[in-house]
Amino acid sequence: YRQSQQFDLAADAALVCLDWMTSGRRARGERWAFDEYRTRLAVRAGGDVVCYDAVTLSADDGPLVERFDRFDVLATVAIVGPAFREACERLIAGQAQRAVERRAGLVMAVSALTSAGALVRIAGRTGEDVGRAVLALMAGHRVELVLTGPVWDGAVDLDAVLVAEGLEHLF
Repeated sequence: YRQSQQFDLAADAALVCLDWMTSGRRARGERWAFDEYRTRLAVRAGGDVVCYDAVTLSADDGPLVERFDRFDVLATVAIVGPAFREACERLIAGQAQRAVERRAGLVMAVSALTSAGALVRIAGRTGEDVGRAVLALMAGHRVELVLTGPVWDGAVDLDAVLVAEGLEHLF
């Protein structure tokens, strides 16, 4: 599976892009049973690249089921724009102070983007756990939801684009 997403925003626009995938049909023994998954995300604001992220999961690098261990959902959330500046600053500071829990059912890593924003990666045991974590990230912000969800080889790759305002191009 290969995917490329690109967003071109006005300088004062805000965007939250959620890209998540599940391990597949676990009950049928198809957990992380694919050869390769590649996704790329590029976000520009006012013509400047503010986020570029890529994920490649390949069975050639070792058995995915062993590498993902207890996790069945992987999500990436890109939060961009001045409307989210304070929320991202709090998120980054809070994550830096959070203790690492051994064998946690949900793990999250947060990275600051060059402009107002953050890139968040979440690995969880269930879609419900990851969904609650994403909702908590967006608490207090009004957003519109645009969903796409292709199904491939039994695994669902769900993309959600949460748009605040000022989106010029989505392609």
